[in-house]
Amino acid sequence: IPRMSPFGPNWVEDNSVRMCKECDVFFSISVRRHHCRHCGQIFCAKCASRKRVLIKYDYVKPVRICNKCWDACDSADLLLQAVCQNNEDFVAQYVRRGGDVNFTTGMFPALTTAANKGLAAIVTLLLSGG
Repeated sequence: IPRMSPFGPNWVEDNSVRMCKECDVFFSISVRRHHCRHCGQIFCAKCASRKRVLIKYDYVKPVRICNKCWDACDSADLLLQAVCQNNEDFVAQYVRRGGDVNFTTGMFPALTTAANKGLAAIVTLLLSGG
């Protein structure tokens, strides 16, 4: 199974999918298949229209990702921002909501960043939800 990045997920084979993973529209000559560079699934252009850098997969230029992965990446970025700003309230809310504290778009997850910065209270919060 092919993959674009040697670090990224394996891609679903084009010919194994007949419709979009998100909206179930059937692919045709006018509705093309697009791989999400984050999860490797296949979507229509509408459901994989956003682009972003994915450092953890060695994509340093913006690449196409699906809506679900966009939301997950956006949440991870917000958590990392909060950790870098030592924002205990945001981190606590994130953990209470059941956010994935181990998910990252960069090289290091929020927990590693908090530990490297010596933010003991943030580390404790992240461990309680990890």
